[in-house]
Amino acid sequence: MRALLLAVLIASPALASDLELTLTGTAYPKGVDGTAANAQPFSATFTVDTLSGTADYQFANGQLGRFTANPIVTDFNALVGTDQFSIAQTTGSAGGDRAPGGSIMFDAFSLNNVGFLWEIDARAPSNLGNDPLGAIMSYWSSGIGSLPGFNLEISGVKESVVSVPEPGTLEMLAFSLLGLLVLHRSKRAQSQRTERYAKIS
Repeated sequence: MRALLLAVLIASPALASDLELTLTGTAYPKGVDGTAANAQPFSATFTVDTLSGTADYQFANGQLGRFTANPIVTDFNALVGTDQFSIAQTTGSAGGDRAPGGSIMFDAFSLNNVGFLWEIDARAPSNLGNDPLGAIMSYWSSGIGSLPGFNLEISGVKESVVSVPEPGTLEMLAFSLLGLLVLHRSKRAQSQRTERYAKIS
């Protein structure tokens, strides 16, 4: 019983981290002068599984020089005035190149017909750890972008880490709990049989 209980504790779900982003700023209709008279506020939220898909990171002189990644993006929702844009799930495309001189890195992120561009300066980490794309996107604070029919000026970026259980550990937890239940019922049945035998004898 104790061994199975320990197995349950060990099999408690390991957590993977998704990055949830909220973008805010100003939208301008495409083909129209970007003046205050045509400006509308916009907001967009979406979640990026930064460890999913394929990725390639190239370093030069201790700095990230170029990268590409194709993460899974979910729950994209954008609002410009009364216009709404939604994508339940898709594969995003991310990439970046460091400018000559090495002080600025230009980054892009797109999904379907939506795109964003931003820059990160020399503060960008040379060691990106176990989640390189998450580290790169954590330096996103402003930039430009596009939605169908609109050009965007992004003035605010809020990132938050969303912890989600890994599917494999959920299965392990389910099997462990099932084992505990079976063992508990077996012990209870054995105890009841022992009591009956005691009464007979």
